[in-house]
Amino acid sequence: MPQDADWETAETILLDEIRAHAPELRARGEAALAKLGERYLLSPAEVEPRSYIRLSDGDIEIVGRFVTAVRTARAAKDAITRAVVERLQSSDIPVAYKTYSVDGLDEPPLGSRLCAVGAHRASAG
Repeated sequence: MPQDADWETAETILLDEIRAHAPELRARGEAALAKLGERYLLSPAEVEPRSYIRLSDGDIEIVGRFVTAVRTARAAKDAITRAVVERLQSSDIPVAYKTYSVDGLDEPPLGSRLCAVGAHRASAG
């Protein structure tokens, strides 16, 4: 998102949606990790949803981490992403995306001229 966006609210939205869409997975994850810890003498891992913030190319990047079953990971990510985008839009929080601008050309790029020529030939023929 742009650096001037309300990233604190966006982070809250992300974590709320992760918790809403995967509460039972967290409990199962804790149980599975506890068993692994007992078996391999590992310290308990954190399974609570977490966010990470970083600056990236002039934008703020917010990434969420959560425990989920491998078989349902894609569906969980999809449901969370859709809910987050909906809530960001309703909260008027913009989502940044990469754009490119090419300046300083005296004439249109070659591909643009070819498209125009091709369109002209198609209509004349």
